Amino acid sequence: MSANKVSACPLRAHIDPRLARFIWPRVQAPRALEDARPARFAQVIGFVFTALALVFFIVDFDLAGYCLTALAFGAAALNAGTGLCLGCKVYRLIGRPKSAERS
Repeated sequence: MSANKVSACPLRAHIDPRLARFIWPRVQAPRALEDARPARFAQVIGFVFTALALVFFIVDFDLAGYCLTALAFGAAALNAGTGLCLGCKVYRLIGRPKSAERS
């Protein structure tokens, strides 16, 4: 085999040199990062809903399984379509009483 390695992505060999030369020097570090805790909380809620739906399907309680699946899918579709994260909103609503008690 030659000295040039074949990349897993055929386009990578053509994109990397251009990115390194023209794009990366112009990209600056972010001034502020968004808190990741609300998004992680939303992912956990989605996992819990789908795991409970699976359990309900296994024990042959299909109506509850379909309802939980529909809730999880609806929240994910709303987030994908509009950017409105319901789990993030719930996280902030739960977090407000704690911050109010401290002050």
